[in-house]
Amino acid sequence: TTLFLSERPDSRVPEVTQTRVRDASRKLGYRRSGLVSSAGRIHTVGLVTRMEPRRDPTLEVYPRDVLAATAHACREAGLRLTLISYPFDGTLNVDDVVDRRVDGLILVSLHDEGFTKQVYASGCPTVTIGSGFSPRRVGFDHRGGAWLATQHLLELGHRRR
Repeated sequence: TTLFLSERPDSRVPEVTQTRVRDASRKLGYRRSGLVSSAGRIHTVGLVTRMEPRRDPTLEVYPRDVLAATAHACREAGLRLTLISYPFDGTLNVDDVVDRRVDGLILVSLHDEGFTKQVYASGCPTVTIGSGFSPRRVGFDHRGGAWLATQHLLELGHRRR
């Protein structure tokens, strides 16, 4: 707590104490947690997705579209967006994700139940898009979307020949 208070611009902790606390934290190898050290909101959302290099770039359309839509929504809301790429070898550490200075996380199509459950268990506000492993999930109505698209084409006069 003293280290956290020492770093604030309006700190009432005496300079001598601040110096002692900083020296001790360096000596002990203390690493700040972004989640714990942020006082209040920092207006940043983290988006975690798998961006694998593939031969066919059209296969990556879904994550890119979600990223673009999320970036737009964040800009409109006055929020910053941090992209956290989930490596295709599955080596992303949960601590590395939740320690980012973010107010919340969006997990996009990770299909890693263990990782997803650990992120939720960390207490960081999280929502998942496109994966069934979470208590707070946004899904898509593909059947309804296909029906609406078909209806639209029929209304425009398109018919089978």
